[in-house]
Amino acid sequence: MSERRERMIRDLKLAGLAESTSTEYVRAVRQLTAYHMIRPDRLTERQVEDYLLYVRDELGAARGTFAPLLAGLKFFYVNTLGYDWPLLTKKNSPATAEAFTRRPERRRLSPPDRGLEKTDLSRPVQPDLCVWPAYQ
Repeated sequence: MSERRERMIRDLKLAGLAESTSTEYVRAVRQLTAYHMIRPDRLTERQVEDYLLYVRDELGAARGTFAPLLAGLKFFYVNTLGYDWPLLTKKNSPATAEAFTRRPERRRLSPPDRGLEKTDLSRPVQPDLCVWPAYQ
């Protein structure tokens, strides 16, 4: 086990966190390390932010999955390593679980009116009635 991992586990015990919480927090750091393939203490704030956005946007992690991940990374970088990154320490930082789990609103657009009539899909289409567009 690496020195940083042992230090984090010791800090988690000193903080009085439950064993299951400690396991989740250690897993969060391990997943971050696996994603970047770099030791977590050598990652930049931007790389951590990119990972959080990847988990939220690309993987579509649910709020219940994302919140412990974020809390674990905050604990590691702030409590164990003593980093003072605005991403993890600012009160109004976008790194709050609510900000990261809030997805951008999508507007529903009505389909354009193309003058198409509804088709009766219960009957098979007759091939001789199909008209293919002529390309010039």
